[in-house]
Amino acid sequence: MIDGEERQASSAATKTDPLAVSALIFGVGSLVCGALTGVPAILLGWVARRRLEPNADGEQRRGSGLALAGIVTGLFGSLVSTTVLVLLLVHGRGRSAPPVVAHAPKTERPAPPSVPRAPEEEGPEEQDDQEEQEEQAFRDLFRRGAAGREEAGGHGATATKFGDVTFVAIDGGDRRELAEILTSEGKLAAADQARLLVYGGGTGCGPCASFEEALAQDLLQKALGKSRILAFDTSDRRRSAELLRAGFDVTKIPAFFLLDATRKPARRVDGGAWGDDTAENISPVLRAFVAGKAGAAVTGKPIVPRPRRAVDALFDDDNGPHL
Repeated sequence: MIDGEERQASSAATKTDPLAVSALIFGVGSLVCGALTGVPAILLGWVARRRLEPNADGEQRRGSGLALAGIVTGLFGSLVSTTVLVLLLVHGRGRSAPPVVAHAPKTERPAPPSVPRAPEEEGPEEQDDQEEQEEQAFRDLFRRGAAGREEAGGHGATATKFGDVTFVAIDGGDRRELAEILTSEGKLAAADQARLLVYGGGTGCGPCASFEEALAQDLLQKALGKSRILAFDTSDRRRSAELLRAGFDVTKIPAFFLLDATRKPARRVDGGAWGDDTAENISPVLRAFVAGKAGAAVTGKPIVPRPRRAVDALFDDDNGPHL
């Protein structure tokens, strides 16, 4: 009996401290929960170890090793969890901050050199149409007038300057008599110190159009010198008949006339005096003509038109008047 009582007393005196057990439990839990349970494990282990020291009553409890194990596991779990948390924070901040990229300055590339396109070749029909349009437009310049041309006398006549040459186109609507036109234009020519020439052309006259086109070239302008050319459209029957009565032979056109002091025709030359209707062929002839060395002298007598025949109606659109 005495031995049993002694064993019970010894067992009671050496029972395990519950704080040490709690420290171990919290320490193991810190391996999963980290410092959340690691810090309590350390505190519980430290208190338990203090309590396991013998007291004045001689009471001795077990659990010193459990308390130490709780402290160690609590420290380990807290350190691991703290380290992981710091690494996560550092890594997360590094990912959230946008990378700084240094952009190289942009350099403009020079534009590739332009390659001139070869002009498309026009077919024969297109070239013919273009030449015909240009020729028609140039003829219209003298018949109807154009922007920038000066009104000559205010009677429908239009004057175009080609260097020292003034080309005066008498419009079909000009109702003045021929003598009045010659007198008025003669005064203008004298004031300009230019010679006065009378030119007979006509609608649909190819050589006439060639002369008018060549007039834009320096070669022909120099050949004519300072001249005032008074141009009449002989396809106007009224004007053509008036020219014939005044001695201007416009049966063949283009025809050119030099005037005497009374403003009657003195010399005449027509397109038959040169070959092809080019500025190179026309210029020498007209240079000699205005100098009085070419062409034929004319009397200035009225020219009587021949009676009109029925067959002439077939040639209403030919070159020049029907005589």
